Amino acid sequence: MYRAVYKFDGSDLGTLSFDVGDRFTAIDDFDGGPKSDWLLVYSAKGQIGYVPSNYLQPDEIDVLEVLKSIDRAIDAVKQQAKVLPEKSKVEQLKNLRKLETHRKEFLKQHRLRQAHCPQEELCSARNDDPVKDINIQELKVQRPAPLPPCSLEVSEMLPANSQAETSDKDSEVGAASVEVRNTTAMHLQPTNKLNSECEVKNCTEQELCKNERLLPEFCRKKELETNVDGLGNELVEQVRRSTLLSFEKSKVAVNTMLSMMANRIPEFKNVIDKIMEDVTRNQTQSLEESSDAFRLNRILKELVAAKDDSQQRSWFLHEDEGKICSHLEEMNSIIDGANPETSRKVLEQDGYDAVQNLAQYYQMETRRSIRLLLLQSFGSMCALDSRIVSELLNSVLPLELARDIQDDLKDVQKLTYSALVLSMTFSTGEALPLQYYAHLNSGFINFLLEHIEVTDQDVESEQIVDGFIRLILSFNLHFELPEENIVMKVFAERKTAKTFTEKLLLMLNREDDPVKLFEHAHNCPNSVLKFVSDLYSCPETSNLFYTNDAKVLVDIIVRQLTDLSSGDKMRIEYLSLMHLLLKNSQYLEHKHRQTELQQCFQRISQDDKEAELDKRIVHLIWKEFPNEFYNCL
Repeated sequence: MYRAVYKFDGSDLGTLSFDVGDRFTAIDDFDGGPKSDWLLVYSAKGQIGYVPSNYLQPDEIDVLEVLKSIDRAIDAVKQQAKVLPEKSKVEQLKNLRKLETHRKEFLKQHRLRQAHCPQEELCSARNDDPVKDINIQELKVQRPAPLPPCSLEVSEMLPANSQAETSDKDSEVGAASVEVRNTTAMHLQPTNKLNSECEVKNCTEQELCKNERLLPEFCRKKELETNVDGLGNELVEQVRRSTLLSFEKSKVAVNTMLSMMANRIPEFKNVIDKIMEDVTRNQTQSLEESSDAFRLNRILKELVAAKDDSQQRSWFLHEDEGKICSHLEEMNSIIDGANPETSRKVLEQDGYDAVQNLAQYYQMETRRSIRLLLLQSFGSMCALDSRIVSELLNSVLPLELARDIQDDLKDVQKLTYSALVLSMTFSTGEALPLQYYAHLNSGFINFLLEHIEVTDQDVESEQIVDGFIRLILSFNLHFELPEENIVMKVFAERKTAKTFTEKLLLMLNREDDPVKLFEHAHNCPNSVLKFVSDLYSCPETSNLFYTNDAKVLVDIIVRQLTDLSSGDKMRIEYLSLMHLLLKNSQYLEHKHRQTELQQCFQRISQDDKEAELDKRIVHLIWKEFPNEFYNCL
């Protein structure tokens, strides 16, 4: 028999909760040794489970009471077995035999005959009918026993009624208390170090001060050491799965909750901070653990099956349209809301085979609703990674989109979507496959310019114009040499493009780059500044701007040269543009802002070593235009 000397809250499966003074009958220990962390016991309340052995002490009571307790434990095991499913009888029979062996050893120790015990008949024929196993093995606790609370005097921790019961044995209890403290301090291993504030939460401040000398060394001011690796990601995953919030909003929700917990429960602040660091690090879960990855893979397989079902697409009644639209909407929701790294990993499987399949499916599909959803999917995918942009650029998608733009001008929504996605595929400046220029040629650029220069424009037409201008700017990124630039050849033939140039100057003045669509496009030049520089690279296109527009351009350049600091790459771009403007345009006829330009050149020539390239351009201007600009020093 054992008596509890501390209170314990059993949170693990198979453990029992108990109060100080509760009695137990031992059935078995956890590993068979006399000093096991856990004991399998039968409580006075009729419960069976594991309790930490360092929370108990041996309890000397009447022999007959011990026998009755053992017999009640045997009966309780059999009664519980009747209502539990049958799994393994071996373990249960083993426990019953241990109880009977324990009973016989106890009788032998006290030299009593079975006939002297009125309850002996309760033990007879214990192994008669086979019993159903309660599978105690599943209840075994898979961690070391927790440390006991502060080792206060047992008499101080027992309730009043327990103190009354032990009043005649004060010396024995005191000795037991000392023994428990010694055992706790000397023999138990501190496998779960607790902060002192947490361990003594049931004690008053006065008791803490009084018993500070009794606390073991490992109980004093130790931080909680818990394995929380990956817990932050698991919390974000659970919040997203339960609430359908986006990944970023789920992170905000988890961080908000953890911050509040850290403030309200300061003793756990260090552990909570570790979890918050895990959330901030944004470590990607494996694809097997992510519900988003599982759903995305499943949808992609369904869409590949739909692509291969040519018979279904040819039917007059498209019975699968609703199902496919539902898959595409869910896929777009996942890509937009999930962890971007998870979506990237799913799409890059098998060499981006899923991306190529979707591009082929777009070419084969004729239904408008599905095509619109696929265009949204391509836009979301392009935002994930430049490698996906490259895959789409080298697929059949660009030619299909260019064909859609030229064939259907009445469907404004589809037209703007197609122009935007095509601009996305061009936005990195990667060269197109050579065979694509047979379709993406001067005729295509002229088609776009004709609709940009329409005089009567309503709101919908304005959207189309802006989309077409972005498309031309993105397409121009692919050409490095002016003599090979299809776009510049078209503008040289047209001689004028009033609407285009006005909008171009407006974007340059606002420092707006409509082609800068993604954060991963780091090395791409400013599409607006490149286009203006390409226009002034040869005399045929340098006079495309009207005189007043050319003066506005000079104003913009002066402002940028004044504001930008030494070493800024954009200042080099504007200096190069001014050099081209002086060389190929009619600037010398009006010499707009000449004095301010001279001051800018003079200041740049005196900059530090970081501006060597800037200085070279200034000296080149001085050399080529000595009458207009010169070195004053």
